[in-house]
Amino acid sequence: MGAASKYWTLVRIDIAGGCKIEVIAEVKAFFASEFLKGTDTAQGDVPDDRIQRQLREWMRFPPPHQSEKSVFAERCLLCFISHHIEQACRHLETQFGAAHGFTYQDLLPFVLSEDGRFNKFSSEARGSSSYKSIAKIVLESFDPEQSSLSTWTYRRVKHHSELNSFLLERGVYMVSDWAILNDTRTKQLERILSDFYQLTSFEIQQFCQLLEAYHAVYRTARLQQRQAGGKRQCQPPTPEQLQQIAEFIETKTSQKFSPKMVMLLLQQLASKLRNYRISVRGGSPKYESLDSSENSYAVNILNSTETLNNLENRDEQTEFLKLYRQELLLCLEDAIAQVTNLWIKQFQRQNPNKIKQFLMGLQLFHCQGRTMGEIAATVGLQAQYQVTRLLKLKSFRADVRHQLLGMLRQRILEVAKSYIPPEQLQKQDKQIEEALSEQINIVIQEAETEASMAKSHLASSIFSQKLCSYLDKMIL
Repeated sequence: MGAASKYWTLVRIDIAGGCKIEVIAEVKAFFASEFLKGTDTAQGDVPDDRIQRQLREWMRFPPPHQSEKSVFAERCLLCFISHHIEQACRHLETQFGAAHGFTYQDLLPFVLSEDGRFNKFSSEARGSSSYKSIAKIVLESFDPEQSSLSTWTYRRVKHHSELNSFLLERGVYMVSDWAILNDTRTKQLERILSDFYQLTSFEIQQFCQLLEAYHAVYRTARLQQRQAGGKRQCQPPTPEQLQQIAEFIETKTSQKFSPKMVMLLLQQLASKLRNYRISVRGGSPKYESLDSSENSYAVNILNSTETLNNLENRDEQTEFLKLYRQELLLCLEDAIAQVTNLWIKQFQRQNPNKIKQFLMGLQLFHCQGRTMGEIAATVGLQAQYQVTRLLKLKSFRADVRHQLLGMLRQRILEVAKSYIPPEQLQKQDKQIEEALSEQINIVIQEAETEASMAKSHLASSIFSQKLCSYLDKMIL
């Protein structure tokens, strides 16, 4: 059931860029006479499916000598579609707006283009322009045997090319991780990881084996589902599928992974592919905030363990997670400081002249987005390979990761003592360490992804932010 008024009110863009509802009197009168006899036309709910089928039938095949029914039926459906176009834009704002800097009002001009002139009913007016609004495209392509009109409207809005270009510029690529992995070929992955991310041959082999296992389990299941007539969008792998992927990898490589680790690795790989697709399409990749517990894999793990479930109330859980995030950021700052100082001491013993080059190189790369070639010219080196050898970014990140895990584990266990009995905490120690390790992997992976991107945008990962903050103090 749905609100009857949607069939005679048109959602339009007002002068402020928001929405206004315009009542189309002729359409209201038509709809009321056909469907609402003896009911309250202002508040009545109506069976959408039955009414839409009838309106579509009249639109395509009007009764003899009643051609105006075709026009009125179309107008009713276009009004209905306009409401769901607005809802689709609001839904996209809810999903991505806050993180990517847009509101539903920014989206409306791309898809909400009916101007209200369609209350001038004539066959000449209907055919006077070759332009078709998205509402008319939705209506003409709608098949009630395949989906509801509201669902079909949402799908067409999501796939609107200009709207997608706008979203892409803001780092939103509206394809699920599982669909991205599903349609990526192994040879294609090798090229992306080698040319775009410049990973080592070992790293490339690891990711390709993971993708092969994913295809063997997940894509095979998808093909079977399609052959059976299913057309659902790609859903996250089930626990059983994750276990099968882990077993496939173990059979091929003798490496053992837990289903949770398989999920994390798949998400990391999908993130790389997503950022690649955004970048080659001219968009700006975005990174998740560590302050968002909904987007933190490790926080979700912690939240599902006995560690948090046994806290007495939701306030304690919230407080614990808040302290956890604070400690993560503080430990990251401390780990970066410790590792940087250790590297400086090594340079002091081996070649003190490189200290200034090293600090300046880190600052130019992470904080100003400069290329290795540009850094070489600035710090007085001859070639970019010399900068690569000087900075050793992978080794630097690995050292930070090692320091961070030890520091964070110690601090989180100290914090947890205020909430959890010692004997229970001891039982959960290994599980907590695993969760912390996976969270740190996300932080470092984010930094690696950012470091391998084309340097057309300033660094935005939390690793780079904390490193730049520390370097600013060091260089000053």
